[in-house]
Amino acid sequence: MPLRHGRAAQVTVVVAEQSDNMDMLSEAVRSHTRARIVLGPASPGQVEAVLGARPHTTPTPDVPAGRGYARLGTGPVLRLQVPATPDPYDDATSDAHRRAVLDLLPERTPAAPTTAPAPTVVIEKIPVTAPEPAPAPGPAPLHAPVPAEG
Repeated sequence: MPLRHGRAAQVTVVVAEQSDNMDMLSEAVRSHTRARIVLGPASPGQVEAVLGARPHTTPTPDVPAGRGYARLGTGPVLRLQVPATPDPYDDATSDAHRRAVLDLLPERTPAAPTTAPAPTVVIEKIPVTAPEPAPAPGPAPLHAPVPAEG
């Protein structure tokens, strides 16, 4: 069983699932996930299905982001509040939440150019002299040697 052997090797396995799909998790996964958390609106029955015990307080229908319940092993069900971090670039995020998240992020610097600058091309004018014209074809010059017969 990989989950059982992973614990001995100091491996932590995290399973995140919508509560609608809890019945799809095998008994082996349920028995080896001792730390469980329920976040968001959930009925007492849903909390019990996930954590294995009912919460000591009745869940409210209006739950703020990041609020829920947690249980470690066979310990009691505890109320939990984790920081909610909305996506600041999501159109559905309110301006107040967007500003709060952006204020926590490091200042953005312009990205370095992704392409190298074009090489500098130097054009140098080189003077060109016209070659001397070739002699025109015609009869051999008079002073040319004549082969001897013989």
